[in-house]
Amino acid sequence: MGLGVVCLLWCRRSNKILLTRRPKHMRTFPRAWVLPGGGVDIDDVSLRHAAARELFEETGVRVHPEDGVPLGMWESVYPTTKSTRQRPITGHHLVIFFLFELQIANESVHSTSIQLDFQHVEVDAAIWLSVNDLPNVLANGSDSSREAIIRECLLPVKQPSHNEASSIEPSTVCSKMDIREMCGIFPNISDSGIGEAHVYILRKFLDLEGVESAKL
Repeated sequence: MGLGVVCLLWCRRSNKILLTRRPKHMRTFPRAWVLPGGGVDIDDVSLRHAAARELFEETGVRVHPEDGVPLGMWESVYPTTKSTRQRPITGHHLVIFFLFELQIANESVHSTSIQLDFQHVEVDAAIWLSVNDLPNVLANGSDSSREAIIRECLLPVKQPSHNEASSIEPSTVCSKMDIREMCGIFPNISDSGIGEAHVYILRKFLDLEGVESAKL
């Protein structure tokens, strides 16, 4: 079993959180929407440092490791569903979740104005999702009969680079998406959705923030 860490990055000023989407080529949880995170390295001096490092590597956002607040733990196993459990297990981790608050010195700047630098091999889209949208997104299922909920998301722009070893792409472009794609637990009817562990921790976050969510 491996040890993993995950960052729930929250901007208090805009009341939004950062979610990223895993590319379809990923061996585990392809096209799942998740909070940034990854495995703990032998050089990491603490779990908080590991979480801050993973956040920076995947998104380019820096936080102070000491500011991380533990939110919970989850034992993650992939494949996750009964219909696929006859396949060999390809992922098994104990995951520690931390809450980090995005600190912005300039009062005129909001989370959506921050330039993200995607690690494109692990992230193919990102969204600053309003906490007010979370109850709808976390509701079970992605019912296509529900009214479309259009929000801005960020896509990486792959540019030619002389450094072939670099996996960080510094440019993004805004696009529109119907967030019904991400509704419910992965895999939903769109072969997307939010990873089950991340749904669990986001519900805990809503409880901490006192957001009323009937149907959760």
